[in-house]
Amino acid sequence: MVFQREITSVTIGTGQHAITLGGQHTVPFLQAEKEPYLALRLSGANFLNHGKGDHTKEREQFLRTVEQCSREMEIAALNVQFIDEQQASRLLEPLLDSCPLPLIFTGPGETAKNRAIIELCSELAAERNVVLCSATLEDYKTIAATALVYQHTVVAESPIDINIAKQLSILLTEFGLPFEKILIDPLVAALGYGLEYSFSVMERIRLQGLLGDAFLALPFIGFAFNAWRTREATTDYPAWGLLEERGVLWEVTTAAALNAAGADLLIFQHPKSIALFREIWRDKKT
Repeated sequence: MVFQREITSVTIGTGQHAITLGGQHTVPFLQAEKEPYLALRLSGANFLNHGKGDHTKEREQFLRTVEQCSREMEIAALNVQFIDEQQASRLLEPLLDSCPLPLIFTGPGETAKNRAIIELCSELAAERNVVLCSATLEDYKTIAATALVYQHTVVAESPIDINIAKQLSILLTEFGLPFEKILIDPLVAALGYGLEYSFSVMERIRLQGLLGDAFLALPFIGFAFNAWRTREATTDYPAWGLLEERGVLWEVTTAAALNAAGADLLIFQHPKSIALFREIWRDKKT
């Protein structure tokens, strides 16, 4: 089945490590499927040095983890969440020097800290075409302006609502951001916590985009690690199965659903989840 338009292609990163998202001509399963791009999320909270102001250990541990993940896990991109501007200023430059992969930057969730981190990352990574998370309906102008200045890509975050997703895309493009610099995050839930609603909204967004709505014809970024916010993934309750396996299964199941709904960049939190998802995907193709 051929639709009116294709999903806008969005390229992130630079050089031989750049990846291009989008470009689909139809809904999932009606064309030759390409393997989704997988990324790992690293939280700065895991690398904090709680000593006497010596951040050498924090930096060494962080860079060692980045190098190991890039080498061993076949990831296509790296999502880094800094906890504050000070940590970003300590770790960002060595990260840029050591990791050639496309980078996705996230703050801790507090508006003021998010803005400071995004502005710093945008400036220092000016030549890297990074992804900035996230523009919302309530607070999009600052991140859009920063992305325009340094030519980065923005994640447009909407609360599982097709109308808000479209409205945010309109606002970002009216501000001057081209379609080729916008990814949609429909703010997905995990299995059993509204995933079926997230899935249906993603399908509606994708279908409307293919039918000709340019503001919705944008690639999805899927934050599968939201599955770790559920009690089933983290509560040690033997009747639910082994805890060390359960969280990974929840994350992989969430990622599989997001990919089936059209997401072709999936962000994981656990390395085992990446390995299992890749194994399932490649078994399906054989």
